[in-house]
Amino acid sequence: MMIQVKWGDVLASIKIVDVTPNEIGFIISVEFDYTLLVGTTPQTFSVNVSKPEYLFWKESNPSGTVDDYIISLVRPHYERLLAQKTLATQLGLINKTLTW
Repeated sequence: MMIQVKWGDVLASIKIVDVTPNEIGFIISVEFDYTLLVGTTPQTFSVNVSKPEYLFWKESNPSGTVDDYIISLVRPHYERLLAQKTLATQLGLINKTLTW
């Protein structure tokens, strides 16, 4: 399942790559739409989704969907990792060789 959302000028997307049920909900593993280094595996992140937490969220977001809820859980992590990737690129850290 692919979820896309527009944040400013960026159309961000995540792909749910695994769902593991447990007694109170499930754990989803998401894959972000970027990698730090070309040719490496995409960044993944796991998040717990429980029915009680979803229902509590739904009370204050009555028109929200399950996708909206998952986005609200993943978005902060996505934004922090993307900021770090951008900083690493700006600092020229990718494929940099250091010698002394």
